[in-house]
Amino acid sequence: MADEAALAAWQASQQERKAQREKWAHEAKEREVAQALKVLAKHGHPAPGDVERLKQEHEALKTAHQVAQDELTAARLVVDQDWQVEQIGELKQGLRDRDWRDAWRETAREAGMHEKAIDHAWNHYGLKPETDEPDRKILQRLCADLRQEYDYFWPSAPAPTPESQPEAWESQPSAPAGSGRRFVFQDGGWRSNGAN
Repeated sequence: MADEAALAAWQASQQERKAQREKWAHEAKEREVAQALKVLAKHGHPAPGDVERLKQEHEALKTAHQVAQDELTAARLVVDQDWQVEQIGELKQGLRDRDWRDAWRETAREAGMHEKAIDHAWNHYGLKPETDEPDRKILQRLCADLRQEYDYFWPSAPAPTPESQPEAWESQPSAPAGSGRRFVFQDGGWRSNGAN
């Protein structure tokens, strides 16, 4: 019996020691948790009781984010539409410029303007078309004005050709005596015509 009493006493002391160790472990864990919460609070992290509040804030922020995304999408559509309208305007102006310039080229060719002067005259005058269809009367009036101001855009009287050379000499007034040609090209070489 003595052994049983000693065994029971020993088991009781072991139970007390186990309970004491569990108590100390629980207290140590509480101290660690409290210390960890202090560190988290120091760095701005929430306490465990704030989880519900954070979930609500998260949902509110998600909703606000979605509203902002919708507004951004709407703003992009407006900007895209403005850009498209601007691009359409630029393209229409480009087509208008091309049509007017083509009509100008036709009108200038019909008026007999030098081919090289046609684009130069257009750029110099700086006509900016306002209507979609070219106005031929305006272009003809421009040709007439340019002929008055810049006659060098048009060819002068045609120079005499070798076939019409004698006719040209006959049609020109006669030169005073002694002012004729001194040298003439004849039989493959230059010869003196006897004039001083």
